[in-house]
Amino acid sequence: MFLVTSEVERILDEFTRELAVVITVDPSSRTERERLIQAIARELEVDIREEQVSELVIATAGLNLHQLESILLETYYTEKRFSVGRIKTLKSELVKKSGVLEVTDPRATFDDIGGYQVNKDFVRRYIINVLARPDRARRLGVPLPRGLLLFGPPGTGKSLFANALASEVNLPFINLVTENIYSKWLGESGQKMKNAIRLAEKMSPAVVFVDEIDRFGRRGQAADSAGEETRRVFSQFLEWLGRPDREAIIVGTTNVPEHLDEAFTRTGRFDYKIPFLYPGPAARLDVMRVHLGLASANRRPRTPLAVPEEDLLHYLRENVVPATASFSGAELEEVVTRAKRNAFDRGAEAVGPEDFDESVRSFRIDTRQRKRTIENYLDEARRLTDDQPFLDAIQAEMGVTDAPRA
Repeated sequence: MFLVTSEVERILDEFTRELAVVITVDPSSRTERERLIQAIARELEVDIREEQVSELVIATAGLNLHQLESILLETYYTEKRFSVGRIKTLKSELVKKSGVLEVTDPRATFDDIGGYQVNKDFVRRYIINVLARPDRARRLGVPLPRGLLLFGPPGTGKSLFANALASEVNLPFINLVTENIYSKWLGESGQKMKNAIRLAEKMSPAVVFVDEIDRFGRRGQAADSAGEETRRVFSQFLEWLGRPDREAIIVGTTNVPEHLDEAFTRTGRFDYKIPFLYPGPAARLDVMRVHLGLASANRRPRTPLAVPEEDLLHYLRENVVPATASFSGAELEEVVTRAKRNAFDRGAEAVGPEDFDESVRSFRIDTRQRKRTIENYLDEARRLTDDQPFLDAIQAEMGVTDAPRA
């Protein structure tokens, strides 16, 4: 009997699979894709340059040969050419069918992120610059960065930062959808994780984004079948993190770093553990400038202002920044959004100081709870961040001066 399926775990249970010969169709190699692209171009009599072939080879990484042929033909008969943009879209749709991976071209850049200048400078220095000069790094014995752990409270821009990092290093952005990995069927979770790792590696170098990495749990799970599945997936991911030949740059995020298994946080798993805490005074002003479209190189539309830009920024610096102490980036965005709504509601054609004044008056957070939250995350930063000058700079940016050294 022969079965043809892309998800054998849905047809055969784990015991039956042990008795069967399972032949997986691996994603194509670079050489295979290059040959097939050239062959199809000749068959269709498409004049294609060598640099175009190289671009297509990179854009179709992770596809098997059947998928590659289908996408190339669909693109050609739709647009009469091999459109890289169209190919990336079709590839993304194919990969998304796996249920556990989504691949996109990153859209954000560091210019789209207000504040967090210390984090940006650190990442540029130790990650982006190293990836931009791999040959020099290898000569000096500097390992290429392959993993980042971003941690901090909700609304501080960790996911946006991961996307912007992929854009800064010009790599695809692959989202590992952790909530879709676990299944009620015995053995399916482990097989999904195995397939996801195999496909992600074939599409790499790429930034693989793992949101809420704490979903992988801890090693000491309950001793039942569900616990066994969780441990299996945990072990697979941990093994992937430690593989010396891994090409994927894994960026994990968590709002609850205290829930992470120590195997994730010890030295050697992630190159850098970067806290994303609440923005300090200068950063809060920068966040609002970004959401008003006033930041340099910002792609957001510029908000019409009722007063000169310098006058509004002075008002924000002197009045709104002090009133929004301990606000997250997402909450500062809401302050700006409310100011725009206020201008709209009063029939104005531009946003003025009075709109921000009303916005701040109407938007409140639990400051007592927020202070406890800030202290908790500062403690986690001191526990996890092993670069003391970096940690000192983050605390200074927040306006924290009395923090004890770890």
